[in-house]
Amino acid sequence: KKDEQIIRFQELENIIDHNKSITTDYNQLLDLQKVMVKKEFEQSSSLPQAKEEYDIQLQKVLKYPIIEEYLDLLEIINNDLSLIKRIIEQEIALDFD
Repeated sequence: KKDEQIIRFQELENIIDHNKSITTDYNQLLDLQKVMVKKEFEQSSSLPQAKEEYDIQLQKVLKYPIIEEYLDLLEIINNDLSLIKRIIEQEIALDFD
């Protein structure tokens, strides 16, 4: 709760949630990401088109400086959480060995 990155992330999230155009564009990006991942999993021949649509929307969303900072922080926080998870898993595994 005291981490500056998390505090800033929450601030940005609040701003994004209260801006209809940013929220709409960002949600569309997330929807296109889901479609792209699904097509990749299915090894669909339409995957290149899905990737192109995603990339176009990503460029549109990145025009909002706040989104770029938000996505950067999201990546940092997710990496930190993954590291914490690995450390916990390793410690638990040591207890069972």
